[in-house]
Amino acid sequence: MSTEAQIINGGAAYFPSLSRDSIAVYTQDYEQVFPKARVMKVLTSPTSKLMDNPLESGATVTDHRILLPTEITLPVFLKSGDYRDTYQKIKQLFVDGTFLIVETLADTYKNMVIAECPHEEDADIYDSLIVNLKFREVQIVTAQYEPVPANPVNKSTVKRGNIEGQPASTSQTSQTGSILSKATGIGA
Repeated sequence: MSTEAQIINGGAAYFPSLSRDSIAVYTQDYEQVFPKARVMKVLTSPTSKLMDNPLESGATVTDHRILLPTEITLPVFLKSGDYRDTYQKIKQLFVDGTFLIVETLADTYKNMVIAECPHEEDADIYDSLIVNLKFREVQIVTAQYEPVPANPVNKSTVKRGNIEGQPASTSQTSQTGSILSKATGIGA
């Protein structure tokens, strides 16, 4: 078999990654979601934000950093005959916001959702489709809280509920109008 024929017939002899999915997308139950899509490459972007604070001397000190959600760009190639069904599956996962697992050679990324799924239709590859999937990590945080003890200064108001004020006295009700209207005589 010629080299060209081996490449056309799957390329497993020269490209071992084409014989099995070394980069794949799974559900939370580890079921591959679009096995007929061929990953062209993967770009992961784990980033962080540094907290800079100015000093009186004019210098800047960095004292903390926040890990931002990881983003993954995954262009996939959809072959003819499969691209309509596979694209609809991708689109449904995007609309539903399904949590997915992206497994690459270097790492496994959990709690990923499809943030974007633009596709390219080109006359040069009329019977195929390229979808540029962009995943973003969803960071789930569980809030921890404790009841705050009552302040001893406010002890007299604790457990009193809603209290209505006392009605205004006759001297208070006879004092109507603003200070400005009394001073100017306008609106009095």
